[in-house]
Amino acid sequence: VALLCLTAFHDIMKLPWIQPIVQPMHAPYNGYEAGVRIHDHDLALSYVLEHFPALLPSYGGLQLRERQGVLFTQGKMQFNHGWFVQGEAPPGGMLSKFKALLGTGAEQADIDLYFLHWVTDLAGAEGTPMGGAEKLALKFPHPVLTAFLWSMPYMSKLKAMSETDLVEQYLEAQWKFHLPDTEIPSDARAIALMRIMLMAQAQNNLELIEAFDDLPGADQQCLITELSRTGCMGQTFKRHVVAGGPAFLVYYSPALLQRNNKSKHDLTTALHTLCVVLRGARAVWPMSLKAQGSTVIIMIEALKSNDISFVVGNPASEARSVWVLLRDNNHEGTVCLCTATELNALYLEGSQFRVLDFTIQVPKEIAPKPASGDPKVKPLNLLEEEGDEGEGNRILVFTDMSTECDDECAILWLV
Repeated sequence: VALLCLTAFHDIMKLPWIQPIVQPMHAPYNGYEAGVRIHDHDLALSYVLEHFPALLPSYGGLQLRERQGVLFTQGKMQFNHGWFVQGEAPPGGMLSKFKALLGTGAEQADIDLYFLHWVTDLAGAEGTPMGGAEKLALKFPHPVLTAFLWSMPYMSKLKAMSETDLVEQYLEAQWKFHLPDTEIPSDARAIALMRIMLMAQAQNNLELIEAFDDLPGADQQCLITELSRTGCMGQTFKRHVVAGGPAFLVYYSPALLQRNNKSKHDLTTALHTLCVVLRGARAVWPMSLKAQGSTVIIMIEALKSNDISFVVGNPASEARSVWVLLRDNNHEGTVCLCTATELNALYLEGSQFRVLDFTIQVPKEIAPKPASGDPKVKPLNLLEEEGDEGEGNRILVFTDMSTECDDECAILWLV
């Protein structure tokens, strides 16, 4: 009965006009302060179930033990199995609460109900009983079902492993499964490429790697850095160590990549789009070592619902619009289309936002190459004393510069 009830109301908080606002007597609620609207649909539902159960009569009519099981699946675990299977989220954002519950002796029946309740995600994905039944029985791709079942044994290891070690082990196993003849990258790209492979589900993963390599260097570095953050205090991936936070969970990033995984060109464009979102998010949530243990959710439903040509081009509408990443609260942001009037309103309200430009910029040459017969052009060397003539040359590399500094700050830092 509890599972049937959960199927009925599981995704209702995806409707933004009914998402709850945290009341003063309940604040803070899972980090959300009073007066803040909860945009995460699972946490929003959890808040209503916990504090206003009468608003959902089918839930309120359950026995106490059944209500506790439903509430456990929606709020206490804060674990989305799809995030894990598709490499969508950093370790801390999806596993830390689950691991903490395992340490407090959570009821096995509640955990079992959680791993069964993802069936309700499918059944509730369509708005009618017949549509939901067809989605579950006829339209559920076998590779996705295989991936869900394949990943479940890893959850049993969480109690004895750190969140980050578990995710890294899972990513490595998936790479070996999908690319048995290709070595796991040994350089800094490893974590980013393994996560992107799971998110994109491309028919040709070697072509996906080529699409990544076709990105401008700054875009590659952005993805390498941001997708390697863990969201766990004191934890980093072994294959690429990146400190600081918050980490970003770009909600619907797999859908964005999967919609554009038919050609290398579209994949490259979609990866660039993801990079622009991450770069915009970092501008709104600056990197801090103190924030390493936190995760921010960025909703990109508007991006994944449109053709990539519409996203990167000038959005066609009666009023000229631009893509904006808006900070909803300390834990969530949303990418949306805004008109000039709406931008002015955000400015007057003091909202934090970033205008996103999805066009791919071709980097300009830093210095012209000398023509044949021309005298050799001496490169600028900031560490060379006058008269040293080639001695003491240095190359300075700042790996996080592309996502954490504006050009002016970079020059000041270098000087």
